[in-house]
Amino acid sequence: MKKITYLLCAILFCIASQKSFAQPAPPNGKKWEKIEVMSDEFNGSSLNTSKWAINDPQWEGRRPARFETSSVSVGNGNLKVSASKKSNPFGGWTHNGGLVRSKTRNQYGYYETRMKANKTFMSSTFWLINNWHQRKQS
Repeated sequence: MKKITYLLCAILFCIASQKSFAQPAPPNGKKWEKIEVMSDEFNGSSLNTSKWAINDPQWEGRRPARFETSSVSVGNGNLKVSASKKSNPFGGWTHNGGLVRSKTRNQYGYYETRMKANKTFMSSTFWLINNWHQRKQS
């Protein structure tokens, strides 16, 4: 009986999960349109640097992890942002991390990502920040 109960719970969870990941309806009178410069399937062997930057000149990371361009790669249809311990720690920076940002700014819309979280102590995030640098400097 327990096996049947667990199986039913698993099936219900899968059905509920699929519905929760459905694309939301656009606002009345509007439709979703793909923004090509902010979309990528990462099918090449390197990052498309006309769309993406792997640094932020105003943010080097947060100790203990520093953003390093060497932590970003592309392969097998995936963008990979890796984390590792620094071989030469300095100034409180003990780990390498990575950052990928769009070169295009957009104020609103529907955004999605399919990502696998890392298995380290560092966070895996997908941020949407608008005018962050202007607010930070104010």
